[in-house]
Amino acid sequence: MANTTLKKESGGKADYRPVHEVLQANLLDQILLSLQVKQAHWNIVGPRFISIHEFLDVIYGTLQEQVDQSAERLRHLRAFPNGNASEIAENELLAPMPTGEISDVEVVDLITHRLEVVIAAFRERLGTIEDVDVVTADMIHGHIEKLEAHGWMMRSMK
Repeated sequence: MANTTLKKESGGKADYRPVHEVLQANLLDQILLSLQVKQAHWNIVGPRFISIHEFLDVIYGTLQEQVDQSAERLRHLRAFPNGNASEIAENELLAPMPTGEISDVEVVDLITHRLEVVIAAFRERLGTIEDVDVVTADMIHGHIEKLEAHGWMMRSMK
């Protein structure tokens, strides 16, 4: 059975700092990815415009829900989420999205790749807290599952 005991701080309180760090990193990735999905949504062109354009809104909605869940989970654990633009701008996980028109084929590739990068980062971070805070780990499992489903649908558009 996994050890789910949290380390204790000097005052006897549980040390949730590793969980805070994971949640904050995920939050920044979710915000950045949601902005990039909207960038693609606004600038997509091509024969499959409408179907991809509408699906990008579905992905964006999922990400907005996840952003709120991650931020509120941080507050549950007595931390303060930071979604300031300066923090998001420093996030180097995802390359910037192209500006101007983006072909439907390129959008599928760009968003599929970005989903895969974020999912991989979530999985890697999850390993550091899985035995520390099962509630947060379960929430992140749910986030990964939704993003994987969106990734599968994007890959299917190729």
